[in-house]
Amino acid sequence: MKTFLRSAIATVSVAALAACTSSHQLATAPGPAAQPALDGHYQGDVRYIAAVEHIARKRGVQVRWVNPPVRRVDQ
Repeated sequence: MKTFLRSAIATVSVAALAACTSSHQLATAPGPAAQPALDGHYQGDVRYIAAVEHIARKRGVQVRWVNPPVRRVDQ
């Protein structure tokens, strides 16, 4: 029984170390761009963002824009 327990502990330890080693690549990978580059036809919808954030502040809610709204601009 002791040999089985030792083998099980050794196997779990090796598996845990392998998992930690493989996650290093994800931790050092470059993140996404801070703000997506928009061409000349689109720009951030500043009025809508301001209105939503104003209402959120009144209600005590913090807004975090993951994909900020954009609107089409005629040139």
